[in-house]
Amino acid sequence: FGDSISDETTASSPSAIYVTYLRDNYEMNITSYACFGSGYCFDATWNTTNNGINNICRRIEDAPSEDIDYCILAGGTNDWDFAGGGGAFPLGEFDHCLEGDTNNSFANRVGTAIRSIWAKYPKCKILIITPLPRFGKPSWDSSITCNPLTTNRAGIKLSEYRDMLEKIANYYSVPILDMT
Repeated sequence: FGDSISDETTASSPSAIYVTYLRDNYEMNITSYACFGSGYCFDATWNTTNNGINNICRRIEDAPSEDIDYCILAGGTNDWDFAGGGGAFPLGEFDHCLEGDTNNSFANRVGTAIRSIWAKYPKCKILIITPLPRFGKPSWDSSITCNPLTTNRAGIKLSEYRDMLEKIANYYSVPILDMT
């Protein structure tokens, strides 16, 4: 479950993304529920480009119940890009990731995604992949080029999303692959 970094159908070089690498080099049977332009926080009403499936948590709900061994969660870059406008939620606080919290935030949705995977696939091992550094143009201002110090419209750096993913992964004892 992820954004364009995991979506073979829209990758400019499908053979270079990790999904294809795992399939080809480790003879894995992979079903990808990745979708370009998606994030943990996006609502179906925000963007109909992906037929309302641009929310990672919703795609987990809609995925078939099948016997899977591993699940990779790769998202956050679009949540950062659209925070403060465009329909995404704020970063939130760490305690928003806890079960029972109803705060609409990135932290809440990441915690919800992990718990939803374990509820649907009890034997599944999860790996979280942090967002890659961004060096292109953000969606809200084509006059700037992103760098590690660039803040989004909510005043938050991408590294803060990465840090939140790490805190949540550590809390749930989920391994994390840091791509920064």
